[in-house]
Amino acid sequence: MKKAVIVYGLGYEYRKSEKMIHELFDVKGYSDINEDKSGDFNGFIPVEELTESDIEILIVSSRYTMEMIHELRLKGVLLSRMHVWLEELKKRQILSYLEKDALFAQAQFGEDYVIWSLLKEYGIDPTGLNYVELGVCNPYRCSNTYFLHVLGGKGVLVEADPRNIELIEVVRKNQIVLNKAIAERSGEKVKFYLSDKSSLSSMFPANITQINHGSIQEEIMIDTISINDVLGMLDDITVLSVDVEGYDIQALKDIDYKKYHPLIICAETGRPCDDLIDFMREGGYNLRFCNTSNTIWTYSL
Repeated sequence: MKKAVIVYGLGYEYRKSEKMIHELFDVKGYSDINEDKSGDFNGFIPVEELTESDIEILIVSSRYTMEMIHELRLKGVLLSRMHVWLEELKKRQILSYLEKDALFAQAQFGEDYVIWSLLKEYGIDPTGLNYVELGVCNPYRCSNTYFLHVLGGKGVLVEADPRNIELIEVVRKNQIVLNKAIAERSGEKVKFYLSDKSSLSSMFPANITQINHGSIQEEIMIDTISINDVLGMLDDITVLSVDVEGYDIQALKDIDYKKYHPLIICAETGRPCDDLIDFMREGGYNLRFCNTSNTIWTYSL
């Protein structure tokens, strides 16, 4: 049975995808912030009236998804009712290729393919695994853990940039989502710098301006949580992904390896030095993959 939805967003992306949307969903109505479009669609619903329905909302946009989610939330629409059309497409693509025993990779440099391959090497079914992602930014683009979510995984997602939280909560429904910064200790407040590119936002200004050549838009204060407190939220964590813009290596060093040992750790450490390789080996981890951005480690069972 097709899922009943109200389409929100009637611009170019909808016109391009109209046929497929109607093939996949039971469209019950249409809405848009621009009510001049009401005459073009039978069943047009003004934005203010969307709260009067319990039908789920399919957000259709190629560029303004986050802004549209925020608009709807300000109007009183629950995030739990929202779905993102482009994410729905990616989900179907991933499932389709997995049926062919292949992964349609979403990570920046194919790190999710490496994780998937390591799970296969260990004979572990990727369905329903527990995972932790520190530094999410976008929950389905350039994501190391999105395929685990699609396969029914249970996750804890920590993201410091508050601008990204609504999209994460819409896409990663029924997961634990925390708007906090990873630091040595929980329960403190630290300065956090919002970048013009949200993927670069960091506790460290130089990480934005000097290393990544971005610019700082705003300084805010944000609550902290330690990596060990995050790891303690789930049992039997299989995959840990770390991308916290300048704190990645220290985050690995903060882990209590006597207590926590995810099978696979992917971290944005850059090309690993011998000291880091030796440190991780002492914690029981072997380096299995690296590039100029990320390292992937596996626990010695």
